[in-house]
Amino acid sequence: MKQVQLDLLSDAIPEQVKIWVAAAIEYEGNISIFKDCRGPTYRAEVRITNTKKDLVDCEELRLFGGSLIQVKETNPKWRPRWKRDYHGKQLIRLLKAIRPYLKTKGEQADITLKFVERQQLTPVQIPEYKRMWQRMRELNKRGSDTLAG
Repeated sequence: MKQVQLDLLSDAIPEQVKIWVAAAIEYEGNISIFKDCRGPTYRAEVRITNTKKDLVDCEELRLFGGSLIQVKETNPKWRPRWKRDYHGKQLIRLLKAIRPYLKTKGEQADITLKFVERQQLTPVQIPEYKRMWQRMRELNKRGSDTLAG
């Protein structure tokens, strides 16, 4: 299967592909801002993880770029996992394309886009980055119900 380079604007990607990618992120993915343990720096990431390589390495996800990595499991009883990570311009293009189709992770996408766009303007860590990171931790907490008002 030929890999398509992402020289396309997200408008050129069919709507059904954007919907499929949004669903993959809703159910198998994570939109996060991470705090670096070595210092007060933060980074944004979209990650899709699954034990089925075909799901994580499908053409729809490759359209938006990202890097594919096999996760090294710490428990030998666990099945191998694959992850596709998006950062920087690929992350921005991905989130802008799928944002209208995100139902439960829309707020995470909004915060992440705001974070990345501000980070490009002001690479120095500002207190607002910490607030965004804290809000993302609340939203991404296991068992949290983002649909409940």
